[in-house]
Amino acid sequence: MFVPMKSICKILQAWGRALRGRSTLVRSLPVFLLMAGAVACTRDEVAESGGEGPITFHLKIATADLAPDSRANDINVMTNELMKSWLVIMAKEVDDGSGSTVLQIEAVVENNSINPEVDEDNVLTFTGDAGERTFFSFANLSRDDILQRFQSAGYTGADFVEGKELPALSALNEISYPVSNTGLEPAQTATQPGFSIPMTGVQTDVMVDNNSTETVYVYRVLSRLRFHFTNKCGRDVTIKKITMGDITYDNKADAPSEIYFFPQRTETGEILARFPAHHAGGNYVFYDQTGEGASPLVLADGDSHDFEYYISPSVSLTHDTRHFPIWVEIEGIPGMNPTRYAVTSLDNIRRNAIVTLPITLTGYDMELRAYHYAPIGGYPEVSITKKNDTEFYCTFTGSGDFAMRPFIYKYEDYNKPEKWFDINDERFVKSKTLTVDDPKGIFAVDPHFNGGTEIFGTLNGTKGSAIVKLTAELIISESVTQTYTRVFYVIHE
Repeated sequence: MFVPMKSICKILQAWGRALRGRSTLVRSLPVFLLMAGAVACTRDEVAESGGEGPITFHLKIATADLAPDSRANDINVMTNELMKSWLVIMAKEVDDGSGSTVLQIEAVVENNSINPEVDEDNVLTFTGDAGERTFFSFANLSRDDILQRFQSAGYTGADFVEGKELPALSALNEISYPVSNTGLEPAQTATQPGFSIPMTGVQTDVMVDNNSTETVYVYRVLSRLRFHFTNKCGRDVTIKKITMGDITYDNKADAPSEIYFFPQRTETGEILARFPAHHAGGNYVFYDQTGEGASPLVLADGDSHDFEYYISPSVSLTHDTRHFPIWVEIEGIPGMNPTRYAVTSLDNIRRNAIVTLPITLTGYDMELRAYHYAPIGGYPEVSITKKNDTEFYCTFTGSGDFAMRPFIYKYEDYNKPEKWFDINDERFVKSKTLTVDDPKGIFAVDPHFNGGTEIFGTLNGTKGSAIVKLTAELIISESVTQTYTRVFYVIHE
């Protein structure tokens, strides 16, 4: 019996509508037929209507990259960072009858039976009217959890159903989500059944074309933090404890911490580290092998080791430099302060990223001396306070020229000044740079290298403080150098 193509098209389109919202497992058999038939039907109907009619497009879902220039399915990814389930809500703007538009659900598709985990999956082939769409995408979250978040923003439905009105995007973008799992080790959780990282995404104003393929992306609510230690001390060292400041706390009753449910972006599309009102943070101990029965890591000279953890998005807000501080407790070097302290170059850790902090352990320390060349008849005070291993506070009480002279030495030579060397000693220092941050404008002449062993500058009389950062490339051996950074806070009282 001959069946007209138009009748076949209507059957396939009805079939496609019935299948929307079902899992991929249910849709897997007819999807291929639906794709082939729908495209043919669309072309047939467009031809019959003189160029007008519904369009057909294909929809995929994918995990976003873990870091710039790296695909999520490369060696960086672990199984618990892939999709074990997903749900996509497709919405479009419709007239509400009063001349305004509202966002309305057009299709809801989910897949709860992914095995093994994937970083990309087909969603559906959709036939509908041309125009812009908004896609809300989720992975590793239950439908009920997603629904509750939408209801908190004003959604009135008891479930996600086609034709139901959604809250405005401005309200949905204010949804928050509790953070957790900071400090878990990825290598361990990758082998734990049931552990997976929630992911969300939203894409607005997506103009779909006939026979095009649109991909919606989901972004993990966690990031990965990697402490990359290299021992250049000339002897074995034992790493006992690693602490980092300004880390977002996991959500608890006494310290509620939440992030925005959907990724917050800049105008250029970059993910932001922004938080709603419920956000608390402080020092977080990632590694601690100091107690009874502990087994701290012994790192041989020349070896490297990675400590890797999941971390909630964080922003450095309390340190003077607005960068994350790190404390590392080690032992094995005579004369060394057991707690090494440093300030990282990071000021935020965004969601869905891999952040690597290279930490080179050396047997070097620094002493700083300062001089104030006051006007004739002046005797201004100069005081220096050393804080931790890497910060010096230099306080001056008058205007005029000043100089700071740093000395570097090996820890075992801390009481042997004759073995100290300065930043101009080419036997030990390959290169050196200064950066100056003077928000209060206390300098008439910015601190700079004067061609000798001093850092020279001029205070103009303005009260306040500024930051001078010294970076020196130390010569460890003929083929190895190490970046050595210290921060000087210049204070004019």
